[in-house]
Amino acid sequence: MALIECPDCGKQVSDAAPTCVGCGRPLRAAPASSTVLPGSEQRPALIEQTSKSYKGQQLLAITGFCFGFVLTFFIGGLSDPNAATFFGVVVLLISTLLMINAKLGAWWHHG
Repeated sequence: MALIECPDCGKQVSDAAPTCVGCGRPLRAAPASSTVLPGSEQRPALIEQTSKSYKGQQLLAITGFCFGFVLTFFIGGLSDPNAATFFGVVVLLISTLLMINAKLGAWWHHG
């Protein structure tokens, strides 16, 4: 193993090191599967693992679950218990299915 000079900070680093210990610059070529920003000297870019559409589905499912819970257990006994309770249970069921869909979609597309 030989020592090489980091192109960014000039510190002596082992040629077997994946990054510079001084500045953190990647010294080895980025794997073919990593995302590289244009004009960034082949530095790997950090990407978000879960897309916004799946996060939006999860947020909608949590909101629907809370709304369905309130309808089923709090408002259901006030006016017309059968209609509010039934509607609350339907909202809870749809929210649960939406959350399962969002979690499976995020897992399937992002591992």
